[in-house]
Amino acid sequence: MITVKDAAKIALGYVTDLIGSENVLEPLIEEVDQSDDGQYWLVTVGFDRPLGTGARQFRLRSERRDYKQVRIQMADGQVRSMRMRTV
Repeated sequence: MITVKDAAKIALGYVTDLIGSENVLEPLIEEVDQSDDGQYWLVTVGFDRPLGTGARQFRLRSERRDYKQVRIQMADGQVRSMRMRTV
């Protein structure tokens, strides 16, 4: 059984690896919850993305961040899904 701290590390690593570290700026754990059936950690990772393709330009803090919810099996720490999370 993995802990909530383990789940947070797994989620951050998964999002960064899948999307690419150059496209995930200032990642933060925004939310952590358990699924209703108690079998999964639901970890929301928020992050900024660079703007444009030339010089590295970044969103202003007041602009919307992107959020991904990562569903992680509590028993073995395997990622089962990642989806857009709207707030």
